[in-house]
Amino acid sequence: MKKKIKKRKKIIFLIPIILIVIYLLYYVIMYSIASEQFKNEEYANASKSCKMLISFGNTQVAKYRLYGKYTKYYENFNEIYNKYKINTETAINNEFFDLTYGLYIIRKNQSEYYLSDFENNIMDDITKLYIDKLNKIFMITEHRAISLVDSYEDLSIDDIKVVSSAFASELYKNLEIINENDSNPLVISNISLSNDSYFTTVSGIITNRGYTNVSYVKIKGLFVNESGITIDTDWTYAVDSVELAPGESKKWEMMVKKDYRINKVNIEIIDYERN
Repeated sequence: MKKKIKKRKKIIFLIPIILIVIYLLYYVIMYSIASEQFKNEEYANASKSCKMLISFGNTQVAKYRLYGKYTKYYENFNEIYNKYKINTETAINNEFFDLTYGLYIIRKNQSEYYLSDFENNIMDDITKLYIDKLNKIFMITEHRAISLVDSYEDLSIDDIKVVSSAFASELYKNLEIINENDSNPLVISNISLSNDSYFTTVSGIITNRGYTNVSYVKIKGLFVNESGITIDTDWTYAVDSVELAPGESKKWEMMVKKDYRINKVNIEIIDYERN
């Protein structure tokens, strides 16, 4: 009888130990999963993975939960952007609303509720997440983003959508220009033709209207007569190894053997390097 009682006591003693070991294994597995999800910007999933975890002083668990709570609109943005980029006005309207409204919710909660220093620091990090994305995708400065979302105060969500949509429509027009300039960053202008005793010389200006430095810009000249028939061709580097920065211009020239039949030159950009 005594042996049975001892055995039962031993089992009762082991049960909580086994449960603790099982929970610790569960903790390690779920925390590892949450960390990977957080790394991949799957903040809602990381928060769910931490739902049953006791923090044990682990601030990362609390961080994952806060991110899950306040990055809903950031993840909505990522979902739309990964599918549509910024190729349509509708996509831009939805993406811009998600980022600005999400930022508005964070700032509203920070101003209306008492938060610990730890929570405020995390909220500041999440704010930076939204602002960095607005800057990277829509080229909006932090000051402009904050001014816009602060104007959402006291507006209904429908009115916020109207304000956001109007702002996004203007952005779309500007982005069309930006995309065009980025796709075709180089412009040839001020082309002039002259002759001396031995050569026909063409000169002009090349301008970088893009958003990155360029170098080794190779251009080709087609020297034609009145009928448009090519009499001669040549090429040169309008820009060599010295980079041409955004907004900068540079003069270039090209020469071929003098021919009185030449009365016009067509210039083509053959190749260049982005830096």
